Amino acid sequence: MAFQREQLMLRYARDPGAAGCGIYLVFWFGRVFCKRSPKGRKPSDAASLPADLCACAKLTPEEKRRIKVLVIDVSQPE
Repeated sequence: MAFQREQLMLRYARDPGAAGCGIYLVFWFGRVFCKRSPKGRKPSDAASLPADLCACAKLTPEEKRRIKVLVIDVSQPE
């Protein structure tokens, strides 16, 4: 499933108790395991992934404040 604005807002922030806020947790296993974005490129590292995901989802500034993208780097050190 493509990472889209609707996916974030409808699946991660829909609980009434969440008040429209949510956390999107991503595990980073390394660049080799990443799929290309709709723009055709892969994130370069775990640190750049949150910004890449938010840009891909086309979140508004308000939505960016309500959805936190967290990336846990579990890749093996080089």
